[in-house]
Amino acid sequence: LAVTGCAGPTHDLLNKTTVAAPASDISATHEIFVATTRQKATKDPRQVFDSDRSLTTSYARVDVTVPRSHQVGAIERAKGTANSNPAKDFTAKDVTYYEGAPQFAKA
Repeated sequence: LAVTGCAGPTHDLLNKTTVAAPASDISATHEIFVATTRQKATKDPRQVFDSDRSLTTSYARVDVTVPRSHQVGAIERAKGTANSNPAKDFTAKDVTYYEGAPQFAKA
C-alpha cells in the first residue's frame, strides 16, 4: 500500500493533553508510516511536519487509534482545534521519528 499527497494548511495531529478512553472503546491501533519532503515541525508540538519543504526526506511512524464506533467509509475526527477523543475519533497517540531511510526500512 502506498499513499502520496501534498499538504495545504498546517494540521494539529497530536492532542495538547491526553484524553483517556477505556480500552473497550478502541477498536484497533494502526502504525502509519510516513515519508515526506516536509520539514519536521518545531514550533508547535501538535504538528508532526509543517508546511515548509525540506531538501531531504523525513521519516516517521504515527500510531493511530480507531474508535470502536467507527463507521466504514468515514474518518471520525475532532472538529477545529479540539482534542481528539479516542472513544469517538481517530486519534494519533504517538510519533516515532527515524533518522534516515535505513532505520525507516527496518521499522
